[in-house]
Amino acid sequence: MDPLEGAKLPDAESFQGRKAYVYGAHVLRVRLADSLGTQRETTGSFYAVDFPGPDVILGRPWRQAQGIVTDSATNQ
Repeated sequence: MDPLEGAKLPDAESFQGRKAYVYGAHVLRVRLADSLGTQRETTGSFYAVDFPGPDVILGRPWRQAQGIVTDSATNQ
Protein backbone atom coordinates (compact mmCIF):
# COMPACT_ATOMS: atom_id res chain seq x y z
CA MET A 1 0.00 0.00 0.00
CA ASP A 2 1.85 3.05 -1.27
CA PRO A 3 0.77 6.45 0.08
CA LEU A 4 0.14 9.20 -2.46
CA GLU A 5 2.22 12.07 -1.13
CA GLY A 6 0.62 15.48 -1.52
CA ALA A 7 -2.79 14.10 -2.56
CA LYS A 8 -5.72 16.46 -2.00
CA LEU A 9 -7.87 14.75 0.61
CA PRO A 10 -11.65 15.13 0.31
CA ASP A 11 -14.17 15.74 3.06
CA ALA A 12 -15.90 12.44 3.85
CA GLU A 13 -19.38 11.70 5.09
CA SER A 14 -21.09 8.36 5.78
CA PHE A 15 -24.43 7.34 4.29
CA GLN A 16 -26.01 8.45 7.58
CA GLY A 17 -24.45 11.92 7.24
CA ARG A 18 -21.76 11.37 9.90
CA LYS A 19 -18.50 13.21 9.15
CA ALA A 20 -15.36 11.07 8.95
CA TYR A 21 -11.64 11.76 8.96
CA VAL A 22 -9.65 10.94 5.80
CA TYR A 23 -6.21 9.66 6.82
CA GLY A 24 -4.61 9.61 3.39
CA ALA A 25 -4.71 8.38 -0.20
CA HIS A 26 -3.10 5.12 -1.29
CA VAL A 27 -2.49 3.18 -4.48
CA LEU A 28 -3.83 -0.37 -4.21
CA ARG A 29 -3.78 -3.38 -6.50
CA VAL A 30 -7.23 -4.97 -6.85
CA ARG A 31 -8.09 -8.39 -8.25
CA LEU A 32 -11.53 -8.50 -9.87
CA ALA A 33 -13.62 -11.47 -10.99
CA ASP A 34 -16.77 -11.18 -13.07
CA SER A 35 -19.86 -13.38 -12.83
CA LEU A 36 -18.26 -15.86 -15.29
CA GLY A 37 -15.14 -16.17 -13.13
CA THR A 38 -12.87 -14.22 -15.49
CA GLN A 39 -10.25 -12.45 -13.38
CA ARG A 40 -8.06 -9.41 -13.93
CA GLU A 41 -5.90 -7.14 -11.82
CA THR A 42 -5.87 -3.36 -11.80
CA THR A 43 -4.59 -0.56 -9.62
CA GLY A 44 -6.46 2.42 -8.28
CA SER A 45 -6.24 5.30 -5.86
CA PHE A 46 -8.22 4.85 -2.66
CA TYR A 47 -8.77 6.93 0.47
CA ALA A 48 -8.23 5.63 3.99
CA VAL A 49 -11.31 6.72 5.96
CA ASP A 50 -12.49 5.80 9.43
CA PHE A 51 -16.05 4.54 8.77
CA PRO A 52 -17.96 1.82 10.56
CA GLY A 53 -19.12 -0.96 8.24
CA PRO A 54 -17.49 -2.61 5.22
CA ASP A 55 -13.70 -2.41 4.97
CA VAL A 56 -13.81 -1.28 1.32
CA ILE A 57 -16.35 0.77 -0.55
CA LEU A 58 -15.66 1.03 -4.28
CA GLY A 59 -17.19 4.27 -5.52
CA ARG A 60 -19.09 4.81 -8.69
CA PRO A 61 -16.29 6.75 -10.51
CA TRP A 62 -13.85 3.87 -9.90
CA ARG A 63 -16.35 1.23 -11.06
CA GLN A 64 -17.15 3.27 -14.17
CA ALA A 65 -13.45 3.69 -15.03
CA GLN A 66 -13.01 -0.10 -14.73
CA GLY A 67 -16.06 -0.84 -16.92
CA ILE A 68 -17.81 -2.66 -14.09
CA VAL A 69 -21.53 -3.27 -14.60
CA THR A 70 -23.53 -4.40 -11.58
CA ASP A 71 -26.99 -5.90 -11.31
CA SER A 72 -28.59 -5.12 -7.95
CA ALA A 73 -31.44 -7.58 -8.57
CA THR A 74 -29.09 -10.56 -8.84
CA ASN A 75 -26.19 -9.11 -6.80
CA GLN A 76 -23.79 -9.77 -9.68
